Amino acid sequence: MIIVIALLAALPMPADGEVLSEIVVTSHRRDQPLAEHLGNIDLLDSSLVDSVKHQHPYELMTRAAGVWVSRGSGQEHLTAIRSPVLSGAGSCGGFLFLEDGIPIRPAGFCNVNQLFEVATEQARAVEVIRGPGNALYGSNALHGTFNFIMPSPGDRADSHGTIEIGSNEFIRVRAEGPLDSDSSLFGAFHYTDDGGFRDDSGYTQWKFHGKAAASLLGGDLVSAFSATDLDQETAGFIVGQDAYKDPTVNRSNPNPEAFREASSQRLYAIWSRDAGDFAIDVRPFLRHSDMSFLQHFLPGQPLEENGHVSFGALASVTTQSERQTTIVGADIEWSDVWLEQTQFGPTEGSD
Repeated sequence: MIIVIALLAALPMPADGEVLSEIVVTSHRRDQPLAEHLGNIDLLDSSLVDSVKHQHPYELMTRAAGVWVSRGSGQEHLTAIRSPVLSGAGSCGGFLFLEDGIPIRPAGFCNVNQLFEVATEQARAVEVIRGPGNALYGSNALHGTFNFIMPSPGDRADSHGTIEIGSNEFIRVRAEGPLDSDSSLFGAFHYTDDGGFRDDSGYTQWKFHGKAAASLLGGDLVSAFSATDLDQETAGFIVGQDAYKDPTVNRSNPNPEAFREASSQRLYAIWSRDAGDFAIDVRPFLRHSDMSFLQHFLPGQPLEENGHVSFGALASVTTQSERQTTIVGADIEWSDVWLEQTQFGPTEGSD
């Protein structure tokens, strides 16, 4: 308590008539002040996302307290939110990944590397909800939720583009912005080609996100399309005591045959109408993903191929009074999911 009082006393007091900036979150599918949000949430705003300019999601996500994203080969990663770093089937149902409040995959169909299916580099803000999520967010939120809020028309005033060049044959091209200052259309694109610092560990990746705004039935309608594609050569684990210190070993790749190819597409819309005492929010969506990768980390190195097609809608009605806020809604989802593993040779390894 003494420390808290000392910190509060050290904060500058606003001058007469000065308005302090307010942090707004959208985890309840509508804007609300962070101070009024029930739950443990962290917000990575647009200024932070723009300043980090991350090449891998871990560079951004580890700036949220209680979050750790371990970097793997290329764009691979493992996630933890106040939890162990979970991998394999253990991560399914552990974390929920949302784009504008909509799950990027069907319930029960996860991927430990799900962040490379989101244009994290283009996000306007990232909300991290620590701890188990309730039914408002959806299933697969045992340890926490990531909600990536993508830019909409009007969020960016100017169009701009950048080209970045780095070591290991790294090059990245980014472009985003409206067609003009009054445009109802917005688009963002980025392409990365990285040669990798280890043998046969390069990747190419592109991501796109576009939106169009309009009015419909007395409310606001925003239509969006997201797409990602990853073509990666995956590096295997080096072995041996202090192998990472040996310059002849730490740049090698024991599994030059390993690879990962993944693509995803999502088409969705957000229709909202605020009538003062109540608000309506409807979000229909159509999703698809396809991935194949060599499981070089397993005995026998099976090839896994998986994918899905799904569609559905999220709908909610919020009523608010001076004493309480009530949210009633329904989520409907249909999905066709498939997974196939093929092993081309005998299993080799330990007994």
